[in-house]
Amino acid sequence: MGLGGDYMIVPLVTAEIFGIQRLGLLMGVILTSNGVAEAVSPWLGFFTLIGTALLGALAAAVLPKGQRAT
Repeated sequence: MGLGGDYMIVPLVTAEIFGIQRLGLLMGVILTSNGVAEAVSPWLGFFTLIGTALLGALAAAVLPKGQRAT
């Protein structure tokens, strides 16, 4: 329900703002950039998580050694 509404509102708002004459061109740009963003975003998030994990591992590795309680 929400996904269908999202896909229907984009051409309506685009036509309202820029006019019907440029709707085809603008929808091509919008849908292409949307597809590229949907393809790239998971990879960027994955690499961000890898970087965060490596930073955490580095931070844990440089912690000073604690003394054991006897």
